[in-house]
Amino acid sequence: MKIFCYLLLTLMSLNAGFIEEFSKNSKVVVVYGKEATDEEKDVANYIFKVLELDQTGDLYDHIIDDAYALKHKYFYAKFHLIIIGTAKTNRLFSPLADIQTWDPSRKSNLPALSSKNHIQDGYFFAKYGHFKAAPGFGYVRHMLNPFTLEAFNLSNGTAKLGPMTATYITGADIKGLKNAYTSLLDSNLLEGVIVPESLPTEQTSRFQLGNAALNYIDDINTDLVLTEEEHELKFFGWQQGSLADYSGSYKLSGVQAKQICHLKYATQNPSLTTSDNHQNSILAIRYKNPDESLKALEGIAKSLKLPIKIEASPEAKAYRCAQVNARWLLIRKGNWLMIENLPMGWKEVLVKNAAKLFR
Repeated sequence: MKIFCYLLLTLMSLNAGFIEEFSKNSKVVVVYGKEATDEEKDVANYIFKVLELDQTGDLYDHIIDDAYALKHKYFYAKFHLIIIGTAKTNRLFSPLADIQTWDPSRKSNLPALSSKNHIQDGYFFAKYGHFKAAPGFGYVRHMLNPFTLEAFNLSNGTAKLGPMTATYITGADIKGLKNAYTSLLDSNLLEGVIVPESLPTEQTSRFQLGNAALNYIDDINTDLVLTEEEHELKFFGWQQGSLADYSGSYKLSGVQAKQICHLKYATQNPSLTTSDNHQNSILAIRYKNPDESLKALEGIAKSLKLPIKIEASPEAKAYRCAQVNARWLLIRKGNWLMIENLPMGWKEVLVKNAAKLFR
């Protein structure tokens, strides 16, 4: 009990990202499955307590089961949902087929791929590839609330709905589920695979990356808030880079990245698509050392024929880039190289604050 209370206080003390945005938020609801195990219900109640959803100031229930959510789905189209469980225990997981098990005979909570697959051991993630089976796999996915999207489409786009989201928290077992929610709450991981520490790196398809390169972004300043007059852009969370990100950056730069992630920033007036694509984001690429990040920057400049004067200094430096009608920034510091995808008005603000992107 003491450990639980300590972790609760530690998480509540964080001042940026998912917890800050969703704490005491009257538009947030935790959903567990009607068939949920006791352990899954404990996870749902834990998240409910961490986010202090009993202090929203309204009379609505902010923790419900999937049957109730489905019965009133157009009402819950106006809420952010945090969905706990698996495809077996929570029916709200039915539209999520991002993670599957290779072996239909294994006793896993995850849906099975076709039996025609010749690889019969491990898990397959749609964006992250194949990982060999090991206890403790978790998965987080932050996307548009499917109820919101359905209501919007049925109204032919006339429904006045905000960009409400659904955050799926799942795992191959209860340990994986706990690893997933810890990564979400503790490091603001919005999407990605939580790889068990026991898994040898050569048994994944993520270019033999070390576990530490998957689950944390310790070098990034997650407290950064960009301001311009009365407007604000602040860090909300991050997504792990996909296999396409790794192969694409290698093809463009000629240097293999150690870690790739998408840093997500929240605006005061987000669009309906912001949560499920890379608007308001910065692609952050970490290399083994400053020499490799410099080589990667030179490779990108050569590939895209960018007329920029590159400096070898490891200190933070922003480069203004232009190609046809596109304009963006390349930012390098030490091992890191970043490519921003922010609205036009924020680019010069970011130039002035480039060094503050890093701890």
